[in-house]
Amino acid sequence: MTTQVHLANMIIGTIIALVPGGGIFWTSYFVVTNQLLLAADTGFNAVKAAIAIAGGIIIMTAIFYRILRKYKLI
Repeated sequence: MTTQVHLANMIIGTIIALVPGGGIFWTSYFVVTNQLLLAADTGFNAVKAAIAIAGGIIIMTAIFYRILRKYKLI
């Protein structure tokens, strides 16, 4: 009996640790304490980090998929 795990479940479980939680926390803290310039700065940095993480995952997945197709492993 084998158990199959969907790729989405694996990705979600491993990428959660990479999400810029500190930036999101500090953004909300600065909004609550009415320091809006700091909130905008830390929020923008958190969004940039999240986009960079997602972009890197997409690019590496595409490269890996092309290599597998080239050598007919999938």
